[in-house]
Amino acid sequence: MAGEEPELCARLRKAGGRIWRLEADMARHDADITRFGQWWKRMVRGGHAYTEGFLLHREPREARAVASFLAWGLLLPLVALAGAWWSAGWSLLLLVLYPLQLLRIWHRERAAGRENRLALAQAFFMLVTKFAQVVGMGRFILSRFLGRQPRLIEYKAST
Repeated sequence: MAGEEPELCARLRKAGGRIWRLEADMARHDADITRFGQWWKRMVRGGHAYTEGFLLHREPREARAVASFLAWGLLLPLVALAGAWWSAGWSLLLLVLYPLQLLRIWHRERAAGRENRLALAQAFFMLVTKFAQVVGMGRFILSRFLGRQPRLIEYKAST
């Protein structure tokens, strides 16, 4: 349903092949994403793809991605909110990690040469992506648990 190229590369590597990346752009992909809802659905789709790829191949790339969106999109807010009653609210201080992570990503993007506003937008959406990816993971796991074939998560209208 999603993540076809990484999945193909994983199979090729398992068969002893090597993946070569050319520096030159060979194609341009027009995702035609103009609204937040479209972007969100595409990120949900990405969470599904990373989860499926990880469960199929157990490759470090997918493992890191799944660990990242699980930590930022589910575990951190869950621990902060669930622990609030027992910690008299102190666990909510864990949520300070979000602005700190935003600053870390912003700084990295600025160091890579991105303009200030674009670097900030990139950092913000990289954090928000984690929540959408957890939704995608949940959809994948639920489909698997219920024995259903996953359905395509379409983010743009068909023409």
